[in-house]
Amino acid sequence: MQGVALFEVHGDRHVIYFDLNAVGLSEINVEESQFTILNEVENELRGIIDKYGPLATSDVGFEYDDWPMGRGIILTRLYMRDGEVKLVLLASYGRSLITKLSSRLSKLGWKPIFIFDIRKVARSRYPQR
Repeated sequence: MQGVALFEVHGDRHVIYFDLNAVGLSEINVEESQFTILNEVENELRGIIDKYGPLATSDVGFEYDDWPMGRGIILTRLYMRDGEVKLVLLASYGRSLITKLSSRLSKLGWKPIFIFDIRKVARSRYPQR
C-alpha cells in the first residue's frame, strides 16, 4: 500500500458514490482477493473504527484516471449502520493518489480522520553546492 485514508461521512450509499464519481473515481470490478489488504489496514485502525460501534461493511473497487497526471485503483470499504454510510476507508497502491483524492473529498464535506500517503520527493537534476 502506498496510501490509506479514513473519512467520517454521513449519507446514504448513493450520495457517497456520487461524491466519489465527482472527484474522478469510476467503479470497476476488482477480484475479492485484492480486498484482503483492507483487512490488514482495518486491523491497524481498529481503535478508531471501533469508536463508531458495530458497523456493516461493503467493499468496492474504483479506478482513478486523471490522464496524464495519474491513474490507479482505489480499494474502498464502506462502513454502514441502518443504511447510512458512517466511515469510508480508501487504500491505493499508487503514490500521491490518496493526497489528491483527500483534498478533493474534504472540499465536499468529508471529514478526514486518518491520512497516510507515500509521496515522491522532488529532487533537483543539478547537485547543490
